[in-house]
Amino acid sequence: MTDSKPHLLIYEHQSISRGEVLELGARLREPVALTYSPRECRFARWTGNHWATWSENKEAEIKYDFPGVYELRLFSKEGEFRWLNNPATRGNRGAASLVTDSQADSSIAPAEGAGWECATNEPCTDRLENQYLLWGEGFADGISPEHHWSCLATGRIGKLYVPITGVSCMGDDSMSNGQGRVILKSYEYIGIEDGLAGDHGNCAIVAERLSHLELNSGVVMADPHLLLAGQE
Repeated sequence: MTDSKPHLLIYEHQSISRGEVLELGARLREPVALTYSPRECRFARWTGNHWATWSENKEAEIKYDFPGVYELRLFSKEGEFRWLNNPATRGNRGAASLVTDSQADSSIAPAEGAGWECATNEPCTDRLENQYLLWGEGFADGISPEHHWSCLATGRIGKLYVPITGVSCMGDDSMSNGQGRVILKSYEYIGIEDGLAGDHGNCAIVAERLSHLELNSGVVMADPHLLLAGQE
C-alpha cells in the first residue's frame, strides 16, 4: 500500500476524434499505446515526434497511423487516456476519458471546456499496484536492443511485439527465472462503496488504470492473467 491517499481524477469527453486523443496522450511521459482493431491487438510507442510500432514485414520500427483501430488505451505512470470509437459517427469520433490522480503532473489534464469535464474528483482510501502477465515468452526474431522493441511468442497466439528491451529469449539461462516475460503494471483505486455498504465502511475498487510495461523479475505463475491476441 502507498503511504499517501491520492484524489482520483477522471475527465470525460462524449465525442472526440481519435487524432485529438492521440495528441493528448503524447503529452504523457514516455507513453505507450495499447490498440485494438478487428484484426489484432497491437502496441505502439511515442518516439517524441510520432507514434510508432514494430513491423514484422519490414523488420523495423515504422510510423503508425492506427488503421482500423476502434479502441485506444494510452498510458504512462502519470495516467491513462482511453478512447472508444462510436460507429454511429463519422471521422473516427467516440467517447474518451482520462484516469489519473492528484499525485500526477497536473499538466496532463485536458482543459475543461470544449467537451471535457471533470466527472470524478474524490479522495481514495488507497492506491494499490497491480500487474498482468502478458502471454508469450521472449523470442529473438532479429530485434536488437537499440530498436526499443522485443518480441513475445507462443504457439497459442503467435507473436506480440512490445515496446520494451531486455527481454530474455528462449534458450537463455535467465528464462528459467521468468525474465523472458513482460508484465503490464496498473493502479487500482480503493474507495468507499456507494449506498448502505459504504455507510458501514465497506471499500471496493472504484477505478483502475494501466501504468507501464516492466520486465518480469521472478518466477512466473503457470496461468497468465492477461490474454492479448497476437499480431498478424
